[in-house]
Amino acid sequence: MSDTNDSINTWKDEYGVVYSLNRKRLIRANPSLGLVSYNILDGTEIIEEHAFDFCHSLNEIDLPESLSVIGSFAFIGCHSLKTIRIPQSLKVIRQGAFEECTSLNNLFIPNNTIFEIAQDTFRRCISLQATVIPESVDTIAEYAFCLCSNLESIVLPTSLRYIRKNAFMGCKIKSLIIPSGIVDIEANAFCSCEHLTDVYIPQTISYIKKGVFANCYSLQQIVFSGRLIQIENDAFDRCNSLQRIVVPSSLIDYYVKSFPAYKELYSVL
Repeated sequence: MSDTNDSINTWKDEYGVVYSLNRKRLIRANPSLGLVSYNILDGTEIIEEHAFDFCHSLNEIDLPESLSVIGSFAFIGCHSLKTIRIPQSLKVIRQGAFEECTSLNNLFIPNNTIFEIAQDTFRRCISLQATVIPESVDTIAEYAFCLCSNLESIVLPTSLRYIRKNAFMGCKIKSLIIPSGIVDIEANAFCSCEHLTDVYIPQTISYIKKGVFANCYSLQQIVFSGRLIQIENDAFDRCNSLQRIVVPSSLIDYYVKSFPAYKELYSVL
């Protein structure tokens, strides 16, 4: 039975989930409700922060096409949630929205929706194995996929410009093609990706920052397609399997002179 509480301007549906009176904001689904599957009301535009946090029994959620914002930590700790299908209407996913959804193994985000994968969004989603970042995303923020320890495959869009610090730290990525257009990869972005074997760096990147590929123990080959200005300390720290750094033939002398520490590893495209 639905009921209205005028004193705090909220409305509660038959399952006990709390909405604003106009049904445009989903405010709270208490873990004590024991929800297993839930369809968010059509017309809902915003899921408020912490709305479903630690609803451990929730394994299925239907997001309506009216939805535009998922608030910070909205689904944090929903350990049984397996699939997320983002609607075309969505514009913003805020910090930590799906953090520690440890059963999440199916993620679909359509193109031309969100512009940023926010900080901590999928942090510690340890069952996630593959994902395609949609065209329209220009920033993957700090710790966005950090410690997704089974994430083997990630497809980065041509719209991407920035990968922030620790974004993919501790993932299981095996091969990495960084698309042309990226202008900045921050410190430790791919640190401790222990299964990573080869990396392609586009000519739009001119700095390799501290610890970007540190502790990538299986890294064997890096391809630089342009002229680097700086490789910071510890960028490739403990990359003990590194065998080859491939550079354009026209730049081989430049690389040997500018970064002599790697001169035994250089080969040309």
